[in-house]
Amino acid sequence: MNKHLMIMAVFFLTACGSSVSFSPKENELPDAKVGESYYSTINIEGGRVIGMLAGNSVKPDDLGLHAQHCELPKEVITKNTISTKDNNCIIISGIPAKAGTATVNIHGAIYGNMFKNSEEFNKIYTIKIKK
Repeated sequence: MNKHLMIMAVFFLTACGSSVSFSPKENELPDAKVGESYYSTINIEGGRVIGMLAGNSVKPDDLGLHAQHCELPKEVITKNTISTKDNNCIIISGIPAKAGTATVNIHGAIYGNMFKNSEEFNKIYTIKIKK
């Protein structure tokens, strides 16, 4: 009996913790170089990201970098697929126009389930743009 209670307690305690994680985990993305093509991806793990609440930005706007969602793999797209955007994957790309530091803000929420409520998230990355 005590063994069953212990297993249930562990299960419920792990279900109550934060489940959103990011890859890369660090707060910095790879450096960029002025005039050269830049490409980096960010993955959000721990649940399905709610599309209507997902927002991403790269500031300042005039650096030449932008954020967009990845596309779903072709093998999961069917005739009933409403959106081909993968809200759990963000691409940062562009050609930096000048040196400086870009701030990438990733925010949104993941859907809840039987054991967890929906959860909001906010993650800030920096990119050093070198000459």
